[in-house]
Amino acid sequence: MEQRMTVKEMLRQLKNEKINTWFDLGLFIDKFKEEKPIPTAQFNGSFNDFKNELNKSALAFITFYYSIDGVTIEVDKYSRIFRQLFPQCTIHYIAGELHTEADEFIQPEVKKFAIEEIKGFDDWTLYKDFFFTKLERGSKEYNALILKFWEQVLTIVEKLGTYIEKNNIKLLYLINVCSNPGNVSLSLATVLVSEYLGIPVLNNSHDFYWEGGNREVDIKNKKAKEGPRDFFFTNSDVGEFFSQIEVLFPWESRSWVSININKRQSQHLIRENGHNPANVTEIGTAVDTQEYLNITKREKINTFIQINKILSRYQESLIAYSVKDVINSTLVDPNNPEPILLKLGGKSKVTQNFTNENVIFLQPTRIISRKRIETGFNLVHKLFNNKIFVNKFKESSQLKLTILVTGPIPLGQYSYFNKLLVHFYEMVDEIPEEFHERIFLAFVFSELDKEHFKEKFKDPISIPELYSIASLILLPSKTEGRGLPIIEAAAAGVPIFCRRYYPENVYSEVIGEHLPEKERLKVIEFDGKDITSKHINDIILRVLFPHKFIEEIEQNKNVVLNRYSIESLSKNFENIFYQLYLQLQPNDKSIQITKKALNEYKDIANFTNDDLKSIINTENRQYMPGYGKLTFMLYLKSLIDPSFFRVEQQRIRGHALNFANKLFLYSPNRADITPKLIFNFYNAVDNIFNYKKGEVSIRHDHSFSYRHRNKDYYPYQDFTFQELTGLINMMYIQIIKPNYKKQIIQSSHFFTDWNLALSQLTSSYYLAIDDRYKLIEKLKANLPIAYFPGKYIKYELEFFALQPVRARLKLPI
Repeated sequence: MEQRMTVKEMLRQLKNEKINTWFDLGLFIDKFKEEKPIPTAQFNGSFNDFKNELNKSALAFITFYYSIDGVTIEVDKYSRIFRQLFPQCTIHYIAGELHTEADEFIQPEVKKFAIEEIKGFDDWTLYKDFFFTKLERGSKEYNALILKFWEQVLTIVEKLGTYIEKNNIKLLYLINVCSNPGNVSLSLATVLVSEYLGIPVLNNSHDFYWEGGNREVDIKNKKAKEGPRDFFFTNSDVGEFFSQIEVLFPWESRSWVSININKRQSQHLIRENGHNPANVTEIGTAVDTQEYLNITKREKINTFIQINKILSRYQESLIAYSVKDVINSTLVDPNNPEPILLKLGGKSKVTQNFTNENVIFLQPTRIISRKRIETGFNLVHKLFNNKIFVNKFKESSQLKLTILVTGPIPLGQYSYFNKLLVHFYEMVDEIPEEFHERIFLAFVFSELDKEHFKEKFKDPISIPELYSIASLILLPSKTEGRGLPIIEAAAAGVPIFCRRYYPENVYSEVIGEHLPEKERLKVIEFDGKDITSKHINDIILRVLFPHKFIEEIEQNKNVVLNRYSIESLSKNFENIFYQLYLQLQPNDKSIQITKKALNEYKDIANFTNDDLKSIINTENRQYMPGYGKLTFMLYLKSLIDPSFFRVEQQRIRGHALNFANKLFLYSPNRADITPKLIFNFYNAVDNIFNYKKGEVSIRHDHSFSYRHRNKDYYPYQDFTFQELTGLINMMYIQIIKPNYKKQIIQSSHFFTDWNLALSQLTSSYYLAIDDRYKLIEKLKANLPIAYFPGKYIKYELEFFALQPVRARLKLPI
């Protein structure tokens, strides 16, 4: 992979661009996207050559910051696997800030580089201007923001590009940079650097801004749910501004592979954002199962001793503080919180034998409102209103219960922390007083990851050891990117009480609800609203009588071994690198396949004869067999909003590429199709939108060429979408060569999608006449009757009169 140009040349080109308005920026990105080579990062050679190239160069992980959080832990796993796959490759961590406490998760040989301007969210200097300031076209804030934004983009481009060039970095691995707009300047700068320099990108997204977020107009008029990310849509009505968000998050390019954590995200990228299915995939996670399985009794005792030391703040005595003292005396510093132990009732005092007979409810999360830590208090309240549980506590005067929260207080969440203390104190009136001195709330504030803690102990404990002493894991979060504590709890053999969090399909995939019963994780699940008596009974049985659930524990451990091991994640990455390699192949042959198919299909679609002319009079009018030609904007919003055409084009691509994807997914011989062959098909379909020749003679004011301020002629725009599905199906037949006779006879489930059914008819001229009639009957037999109302027959099936075969087939019109 040769660098396309130098950083100096890139900067000269970018600084020559006159970006003074949001409109200027939109035109620049359009032009940049249309004129760049496909792919920008090109590789000639075998897959082994590709791996050798990566092995002798460097790769960089880029995110907003490295701290003690899920992202950093995941990157550490990826980095270790990359080290195994490419032992000579140099690995770099690039971020706005690299916190010292993250050093535990950064291997010593990793190179680190901080760029001040790429900090994320509240730490990004333009964050409030973008999403917490209402912008109006032509306003002072609106006009000033584009200048500040473009200047910052150029600064990041220079710093990032120079570092990449200096260190021979040949691959970028982004984490959430182009999924949540925590720093839009970084997102655009990364796109420009990668595409101008010819650096391929693995774009890893844990979650997206549209997950849990909606426009105000959709909340009011379409009854969309309010969500924690609605603020990202504050200025979604300002098209010139917001269309940049919709284009960048995530960026679509042949040199970028978008890696998501669930299929729902991938489907959204293909269907709504118009991404090539060959550039979209998913990645799992992994836990080192040996760390959770091989913990001895001695190590568990050592864990309790160290927790006792941590909560005592390394003093001789462990004090359990009252909530009043913690709040009134500010015993938890907002800027530098130290671990602390609180008790439900009474005054602050020294606690004896804290580690003896202590039932630990572990919540391994940060202290953020969406983690719903207060749900644990509600659970404790209900437990102490259960006779079986209460009697157990009465039997032993030493028995205690502690809710242990491991994570830090992120920026802006200190007020939530104080609310938690109040919620905890409110249980005083709900639980019998005799138990107040035996119910605790402990905060570790990520002490286990700090250097001074590790220096105090010969064998400092880590998260797996905490799981080993827990009786129950709590995960009542409203939203989760993946829900790693579920997997970790299963690996440790500890029961987990968890909410069916949002996105629900992510939760479903983690559990394995799409798999047979024996391959699913067993959890105690609740809906986030009601903790029922059944939940309480399930928890009591597993906490007090764990020996009765050996089979459940073993099943969970086996599921983790099979689905979430380091080995399975490594295999996942090998497949991703092969996918990237295929996408970096030269586009010359693929574009020729598309060109040939377009020319061939144009002759078919334009077929006419005397019989057809007698049916359709086109002497003084144009017949469009569908909803309209794709050269024109068909969305009303595109005619009103001068920037919405970008979204409409994404949707056109999305419908077409989603259709292509379904052709493959519904194919009865799907297992026989190699990745290389199906990617050839996807890329050929993608090239339908890339192939252009010459210029249009006339630009109408509602055409796409007019909005793009160019005269480029794209042959596909002569077709309607309905005709486009026929073209795609024809290309599928030519490239994949499916056995349609087998399909007609065996695949009654195939025709469940109207567009797929229409496409089969479109390409029916490939079949013998008897098989064509069989196909028609198959459609009529297997499509729901609702798909055959008069209006569909009139407007949809009329299209096929344009086909040579259709002119002879007798269908009820």
